[in-house]
Amino acid sequence: MKVGILTFHNAHNYGASLQAYALKMCIQQMGHDVTIVNYRNPKIEGQYPQKLRPKFTKKILNPKNWKQFVYDTIRGIYGQKAWNRQWKAFDQFITEELLDNDRRLIGVDGFECLHKDAYILGSDQIWSSFLTGKLDPVYFGEFKKKERIISYAASLANGKIAESEEAAFVKLLKNVDAISVREEKLAEQIRQLTARVVSTVVDPTLLLKAADYEKIMTTERKLPDGKLPTEEKYVFAYFVVEEKAVEECAKKVARKLGLHLIELHYYHMPENSEANQFADFGPADFLAYIKNAEIVITNSFHGTVFSVIYRRPFYSVYKKNGRVDNLLEFLQISEKHVSSAEEIDEITEIDYEDVHKRLAEYRELSLQFLLENLKLGLYFGFQF
Repeated sequence: MKVGILTFHNAHNYGASLQAYALKMCIQQMGHDVTIVNYRNPKIEGQYPQKLRPKFTKKILNPKNWKQFVYDTIRGIYGQKAWNRQWKAFDQFITEELLDNDRRLIGVDGFECLHKDAYILGSDQIWSSFLTGKLDPVYFGEFKKKERIISYAASLANGKIAESEEAAFVKLLKNVDAISVREEKLAEQIRQLTARVVSTVVDPTLLLKAADYEKIMTTERKLPDGKLPTEEKYVFAYFVVEEKAVEECAKKVARKLGLHLIELHYYHMPENSEANQFADFGPADFLAYIKNAEIVITNSFHGTVFSVIYRRPFYSVYKKNGRVDNLLEFLQISEKHVSSAEEIDEITEIDYEDVHKRLAEYRELSLQFLLENLKLGLYFGFQF
């Protein structure tokens, strides 16, 4: 069966890139001919410029702020260099692993020439008008002719449809033959609006096992002292957004364990003489540093996900994050959520045998959704 995936594949974001890779590999393992469609929403595209945009304010005109301005400018130059390296790493991953070196752009009117039997919409917040500028009909399969349209782990900001968009959602969802979403709250809302069956499924990154990511994981990234990440024990802190609590937790754990601290930031790096800081990792580096860490400290959903996949000790540091809450509650390890360093006392082990049994059950239900709904293509005259 010829399957196309529509998602935010071109986002220079670890979670977005790796969920696209995972879903592609999963469908491929089922025996289908699968490609990620190189459709790009203009607003999403604008969020990942190749060149950083410096922010200038009237404060610069005040001589008292010049010292800080010079400092920020110098760090900005470094930030641009790190951003360039990161941008290149993402671009290579997207081109080679997601698009199979086929960079042809597909516009709104270009789907008919692709000759697909089915399209999978998702994962990620593809139904979020906050991210896409307005509800993007492409991510609802509005181009549909006779293809089967399936949503997989689709989501939107806050996991809830705004009242002002409910009517548009009901209309657009008529294009979708089988609906699955990421959050149960969203699933229940769609059920009420449409009176249809809606499934909740795992994030695509959880459809694969650790061994499935070996192909794309780097073994070449070196620390400033020239050592590979497997040669020295370290605490790995990943900041999806800059938060002081994550920094404090990471420092406390590193001191407590007497280990090296390695931090991964987006591009801006606050001063911290206690850590080796990076802002130029690609997806392959991201995976390697989590896999080889003694413990992971993060405020990221996918930082948490890959800690679980690689069976690493971890703490998820946040005040409010429904996605991580749901995952930790389901896996029965909610004690790994902390909001401050004061909550970290004794670092306890995780019973990963039990955790992975629960994960396997959830994964199986999600795989079954995909298997059944792709198989239904046979009844529409499609060929495997």
